[in-house]
Amino acid sequence: MGNYFATLTDEEKKLLFDAPVYVSLLAALEDGKISKKELEDATTLVHYRTFTSKPILHKYFKAAETQFRDRLNREELELSEDIEASRTLLHNKLHKVNSVLSKMDEKFVTELKLSLHTFANHIVNVNTSWIQSLPIFVDPFLRTKKKDSSEELF
Repeated sequence: MGNYFATLTDEEKKLLFDAPVYVSLLAALEDGKISKKELEDATTLVHYRTFTSKPILHKYFKAAETQFRDRLNREELELSEDIEASRTLLHNKLHKVNSVLSKMDEKFVTELKLSLHTFANHIVNVNTSWIQSLPIFVDPFLRTKKKDSSEELF
């Protein structure tokens, strides 16, 4: 595995390693508010990804995990009371991440984007109880109608 970050500036690395923070907050805002449970799950999930993600991403998630909760809290404090303004801010930050990704190895980028999409979907569903999910088990076609909030991350 190569060092995918060697050619990036320190600012670009910071932006790249903050991507899970932005994704977590954007996904948590899906229901209009950020819950403590969503932040806890995001912190746990970024840790799990250090060893459960594809091997090409292990080093990335180890770096992203460093002070993740502090960075998550700091970014949350920067969000506006206006949910749409907060979503726009987070989308803009993810677009900057995307510009960094355009400089990187295509295989790494593909795996990272896929991982961050599943990350977002996990956070979106943190506050969903099994009772709320029951219709999907009864009628599997509802699954295809369910909005995938991570569709527009990048």
